[in-house]
Amino acid sequence: MKFRILFFLFSLVYFFANAQNSSPVSDGSYAPWHSSDPAAEHYCYTLPATTVVYSKPNLNSKVISRLPVATMVRIEQVTIDTMKNSGFSAPWCVVSYEQYGKTHSGYLWGGDLAFVTFEVNEKSDSIRNGLVYLAGVLKAETEKNMWTLLVKVARNNTEIAQTEIVTEAEPNYFASLYHYGNLDYDNVVDVLEFKSYFPSNGYPSSENLLFFTGNALNRVLETSDVSDVNIYDSQDYLLSCDKGGIRNHVIVANNAFTVEEVEKSNGKTERVTTRHKFNIELYKWDGKTLIKKDEMN
Repeated sequence: MKFRILFFLFSLVYFFANAQNSSPVSDGSYAPWHSSDPAAEHYCYTLPATTVVYSKPNLNSKVISRLPVATMVRIEQVTIDTMKNSGFSAPWCVVSYEQYGKTHSGYLWGGDLAFVTFEVNEKSDSIRNGLVYLAGVLKAETEKNMWTLLVKVARNNTEIAQTEIVTEAEPNYFASLYHYGNLDYDNVVDVLEFKSYFPSNGYPSSENLLFFTGNALNRVLETSDVSDVNIYDSQDYLLSCDKGGIRNHVIVANNAFTVEEVEKSNGKTERVTTRHKFNIELYKWDGKTLIKKDEMN
């Protein structure tokens, strides 16, 4: 009965709001070295703790600079030269950047660039102001169709925390960061979502809910959507605190169904649902972990 009451309250919140108040603060189609507008200035942030800039597009050339995490660079040119590292292939890019009060340029491997970033600029909030969230690729196992993605949080070019995400959701086509803010979860500075997917039948998406506690970046939940011909499986989460609901709770709706064409007696065909499974899961954040509390089919 308790869960049914909670579900009823969540449902009222959901249908009243219709959608989560998320902010798509950073998103991009394809990898960061591609731009939909070649004439526009294109800036990216470095992802590793140290990114090396070379005089030529190879590792044996002269080292020009070593850039700390979350250094902003301007992509001047994407070359035809590529390099594979940890199974991930990316082009070399000519970049320019500011260092020690001067402008420098050189070659940087594209795999060292974050796919998406978000910088918190809230001067009235000393805890969040200056935080930079970055997400990119750490490793690719293309033969297994597996990707290891990396999400970091840094301030003043110093890494604070990071988390790894192993997924089948290829981020090369689309990746995004959504910033929700605190939302009144205990011991949580920021709530974010990192999403990646390749929009094709049979390829899943990966929506990862992240809680930053000030010294740790926790991936507390992963949901996914996938469709393949007539088979559909989707998961959606609702953050209660975003709409005035019960504190420290997350609700997940799982919806799976199959649609098939069935021939009728008159010779015509009709699309009907031949399989449908729906259930709701309730999770509670205890200040350290997200714990599953109840489920209703």
